[in-house]
Amino acid sequence: MKKSTKAWSMKMRLALLALAALVWIAVPVSARAEGETVDTWDGTVEAFTEGSGTKEDPWRIENAEQLAYLAQQVNNGTNYRGKHFLLVSDLDLSVKEWTPIGTYSNSFWGGFDGGGHTITGMTIKGDRDYVGLFGECKNFTASSSYIKSVTVKRANISGHSHVGAIAGEGANISDCYSIENTIYASRCVGGVCGSLIGNISGCYNSSSVKGNSTAGGIMGSASYEGRDGNGVVQYCYNIGAVTVRQQDSSVGGITGASAHRYNISNCLNCGKITGNGKNVGGIVGSTDSSYMNFIGNCYYNSDLNNAGVGEGASDKVIPLTTSQLCGALPKGLDPTIWKEGSVDTSTAKATQGRFGTATGTYINLTKVADIKETKTAPVPVYNYVTTNGNDWDTYTLITTAEEFVAIGQVRDEAKWSANYVLGNDIDVSGAELKSIGDPEISYTGKFSGDGHTISHVDMTKEEGADSSGLFAQIGNSSGKSGKVMLLAANGDIVSSYSETGGICGNLSAGEIYGCSFTGTVKGSMVGGISGAAGQHTMISQCFFEGDVQGSHAAAGICGMSGTVVGSINHCISIATIDTAENDAYLAGITNSRDSDATNCYFNKDICKADDECNLGCTTLQLTSSSFFKELKDNGFDRAIWTKKANNKENGIAYYPSLGENNAVGVNYTTGLQFERADDAMPIYGQDITFKVKALVNFATDGQPISATDGQPISAEDTEGSFEIRIGDTPVVSAADFKNGIATYKAQTVGDTTFTLVYTGTNSSFFPEQTTKDLTVNINPALLTVEGKGIAGGTYGNKLRELKVTRLTAKLGTEPIDGTWQIQSDDDKVPYVGDSETYTATFIPTEHPEYYQTLTAQVKLEISKAIAPKIQDLDLKYSWAAKGEKAVQIPGLPEDLGETTMEVIMLDNSMNVLAADPDIKYSEGKLLFTLGENTMDDIGENAIVSVQLRSKNYEDIKFGITITRTEKADREDTPDPDSFDMTFTVSGNDLAAQITTDRTDVEFSFDGTDWGQTKSTGVGHNEKVIAQIRYAETDDYNASPAVSKTWNSGHGPLNRHDRVEPTCQAEGSIEYWTCDVCGLYFASADGNKSITATEIVLPKTDHSWAEGYLSDMTGHWHKCGVCGITSNTEKHASGGAATTERAEICTICGYEIAPKKPAASNDDDDDDDDDSSQASNTDQKATGAATPPAATATPATPGVVKPSVIPVPPTTPAADENRKEDAAKPSGEAQDTQESSGEAPQEERIDSMTAQTSGSQESGTEQITETSGKGTNAGRVAAAARFLCLASQQRVLVALFLISDCCRHLYSRSIIFGFYKALPCGFLVYRSVPFGRMCRSYGNSFGCCWPCDFLFACCEGI
Repeated sequence: MKKSTKAWSMKMRLALLALAALVWIAVPVSARAEGETVDTWDGTVEAFTEGSGTKEDPWRIENAEQLAYLAQQVNNGTNYRGKHFLLVSDLDLSVKEWTPIGTYSNSFWGGFDGGGHTITGMTIKGDRDYVGLFGECKNFTASSSYIKSVTVKRANISGHSHVGAIAGEGANISDCYSIENTIYASRCVGGVCGSLIGNISGCYNSSSVKGNSTAGGIMGSASYEGRDGNGVVQYCYNIGAVTVRQQDSSVGGITGASAHRYNISNCLNCGKITGNGKNVGGIVGSTDSSYMNFIGNCYYNSDLNNAGVGEGASDKVIPLTTSQLCGALPKGLDPTIWKEGSVDTSTAKATQGRFGTATGTYINLTKVADIKETKTAPVPVYNYVTTNGNDWDTYTLITTAEEFVAIGQVRDEAKWSANYVLGNDIDVSGAELKSIGDPEISYTGKFSGDGHTISHVDMTKEEGADSSGLFAQIGNSSGKSGKVMLLAANGDIVSSYSETGGICGNLSAGEIYGCSFTGTVKGSMVGGISGAAGQHTMISQCFFEGDVQGSHAAAGICGMSGTVVGSINHCISIATIDTAENDAYLAGITNSRDSDATNCYFNKDICKADDECNLGCTTLQLTSSSFFKELKDNGFDRAIWTKKANNKENGIAYYPSLGENNAVGVNYTTGLQFERADDAMPIYGQDITFKVKALVNFATDGQPISATDGQPISAEDTEGSFEIRIGDTPVVSAADFKNGIATYKAQTVGDTTFTLVYTGTNSSFFPEQTTKDLTVNINPALLTVEGKGIAGGTYGNKLRELKVTRLTAKLGTEPIDGTWQIQSDDDKVPYVGDSETYTATFIPTEHPEYYQTLTAQVKLEISKAIAPKIQDLDLKYSWAAKGEKAVQIPGLPEDLGETTMEVIMLDNSMNVLAADPDIKYSEGKLLFTLGENTMDDIGENAIVSVQLRSKNYEDIKFGITITRTEKADREDTPDPDSFDMTFTVSGNDLAAQITTDRTDVEFSFDGTDWGQTKSTGVGHNEKVIAQIRYAETDDYNASPAVSKTWNSGHGPLNRHDRVEPTCQAEGSIEYWTCDVCGLYFASADGNKSITATEIVLPKTDHSWAEGYLSDMTGHWHKCGVCGITSNTEKHASGGAATTERAEICTICGYEIAPKKPAASNDDDDDDDDDSSQASNTDQKATGAATPPAATATPATPGVVKPSVIPVPPTTPAADENRKEDAAKPSGEAQDTQESSGEAPQEERIDSMTAQTSGSQESGTEQITETSGKGTNAGRVAAAARFLCLASQQRVLVALFLISDCCRHLYSRSIIFGFYKALPCGFLVYRSVPFGRMCRSYGNSFGCCWPCDFLFACCEGI
């Protein structure tokens, strides 16, 4: 049965395999031509079926439906934070329009690994924001948030803002590719990502990117949102065309705008970047200088783009031509990440000029090249690579120095008429070179250096030659011509009297094209390229740098040439020209008149020849990138001329050169000139004129500036822009500078530091920003005053409160806001009519320190004050009163000044006043005379209305009514200080009483009940008010009442005696307390309350006894009052014990170790010595008291002693801690036996022994305090019994515990009784093993406890 089943299973497997093969054959080849599987989306969704979402087991997206499911879930609010996804197949999304994964409100927070797969045909239309395969991705600071290794291909994507193939707004993106897509948005659009907020690395774009504003090949904008550091953009490559339409909008090959904290490095752009205005860059369109943005080690195609960075600058953004980009990797690009470019010369095609074209392949990311994504471009190649008529039918390839030297060694017409091509750079160091050709057999062939260099030329020994150079003579007068092209050389060529040039001595007929020479050329008629040239010759596109010395004629390019205009063109000379004869001809380019030279330039800083034709340029001009751009626009062949980017970091500027390998540099330094252009004293509000320059100092001899013998060549960099700041605030903008001059209207005072900021550009010699400070002392401004000041106000205002008007402070013609104030140190109040002149000071509203003090004289205008309202007087006099009366007018100001009174109305019809009443005013009083009346006049009155006219107040009017009464009112009142109040106490109740023996005075507590003695109940510590007045009499009414306030206080206080403090307890001062409220008082009268803290007297210090107590662990003091001991201090050894002396503590005199015994072989003698030494181990220092080991200090009363004492520490540090605890004052938590009630040492040993034995083995007998308690013998017996028990059952554990116990016994000087009492021969003092051990440790038990004791025990057992 089993065999049959197995056979059937095998048959089924074969059948299924055959069926699968048939299905595979039936599937069209086209369906699996690209990738193993391509899933086409039908618009439906399908949940994930494989994986769990972890990093180790991500959810696997197997088809387009599952990818759509991911989009659906994220857009509905599931952010998948910390979850991971893996794409496992290629997808086709061309059937249905795609909805991006994530929106602004519902972002994707997880990790997506594309697995290297491709998503094809995605379409997104409309005007939405956040558009791409992913819409919005966040959580970029987490390692679980990323998008990597996915390609979006042949997609059509459009939106409004934040649009990219991979993500609309992306976090961390790596190794993602956007290929052959069409991408458009209004703003923030990129090939890979619309807006980057995290990091991006290894990404590639070949798609077309278009937008109205802010677009980039990789991302449209970059604004890092991380909390720390900068975002990273690296190893990114764009070859797609990027275009924006809006004026001055940011567009770049990598990013349109880098707004906030990004490091952009190791990136490459070979695409065409198109924009309008200044913010167009091969790498970055613009950067925000307010934030730290670093852009470096990036390269762009200079044939397609004019600048690396649009707005801003970077030293590390380097332009490369198409030819360079199709060659070797620049030194800044990592060869493990990048793949170098190449040129396929087999595809070369000839043209009418000297150059043909061939197909070049750009530098590329290695991973991109691996998927066969490359970009090609036509690059120039030389026509001799292919057949071109009869010009280069045949040629000889030169690859070695020997092959080149052989051409000139023998006068061979065949060799000197042949064609040659230099196949590589060659070094001719040490070779004996001879010039090729001579006047009789000139060189009539064609020689192409092919851009290569012959280095270390030494032709200083060639004698008797008519012409000297690499080629002595090219062409002849019979019409045969020769050509030398594209050759670079360096070295020295010297001839005594002949025509001498770096390339050719005499160009008789023919052409020198695209050649350069660097070095020294010396002879009779000398030129850097050719010594002489005939009429029908051409020297073009040539370069020379070095020294030219000619005895007859010397020039930078050609010593003497024909008169054909244009025969020398597009050449540059960086030559120093010199001659040995005063009448020699000198010229910057050629001596047959520089006017024959067309588009040629020489360095006039180092060549002092006449420059009638204005061909001379400065070093700064010749090394600037802007000048090189002009050269290319004026006919300098772009195919062969290049300019190495100036090295701003190291201060090296490079001249234009024929090939970057032949670049010639000059050292330079930069600095800013920042000074004042005027000598006037700077004053606030006035203009300060500054003069600024950006100076570049070039070396004159090729050495660093510091090593230059002569003065450096100074020039001014004008490519950048200036700005002046105070702190971080710009005060003079770039637009304010005219020819290096700018003015600033001073808005500060004192030492003000101005910072000149020079912002360099790609074409300047300065780095991005250079600063220099200038401190200017600005004086306060001198103000002027206009007007005649008046200080006005009403009477009563102080001088400084008066308002000053009619004065205006001005700075020049500009009024300054502020106030005027009369400065017065006193409180003087001016009176009405004050005619004095006062000084007012101007106080500016803003920044008074900016102005000098301004004062002006003012007059006063004081108006009368409004008088207080005076109540009418109601005066009553008894019918019998008569004569003059003086009544104080209540409420009348004291400072009325000169005052007069006018009686406005008087009604004295009842003769209450005298017959001729003379009512007057005097010093605040009303004066009048009463008439003589009878009792019949009771109730009659006189009515008066008066008006006071004072100097300082407005008129005061009030009325007076004088009435005759039966009794008169008293005007005086009793003196309240003449009376006192007493308080009585009954329990907690207080009663107040006031009394007098005078009959004319009465009291009241409520204002109604009056009497000569009054009392009332009052509260605790409350205010009590009594009213006092004169009592009514037969002639007078009761007087007005006056009041007096007392405090009821606390009643009798309790007195507490002073308690003196001790070292154990705090004390207290003498004080009093109230039983009712519990307050404390410093005196019995309760006038001064104090806090409980103020009562306490702190503990005193311990009174340490003289001398030390000591044992082998150390020495200490003992308090003579409380008996507590101080911290134990370790002994200070006075030297190790010898046979002559013991080891003694230098502080307490304790014998740490006895003298060493004399050498002996007798063990018994040694043992005796040991015992005698042991007897001294408990000795005390001389004069020291006996230590408290044998007699414990009684425990503190009232403290319960614990029944079991914890095992003490076993380390010296723990012993020290125990000593420190013992020294703590009373009142603190203590562990010492003296202060905390802990058992004496002997009891602690017994208790510890019992506790330890009980913890070793349940069921064993516990050792408790027995009959020996309190004595050494009893404790030793208890320990011994425990030791025997332990040796039978738990030997090692018991040994360890007993050794720990013994250490404590030993520390209390009872160890010797202990070890002598041990039973069973366990440890016998005179035993040989233990005796040897003691001798080896100098009998210092402290050194061998507990370990050595344990070993001794084991040895004894």
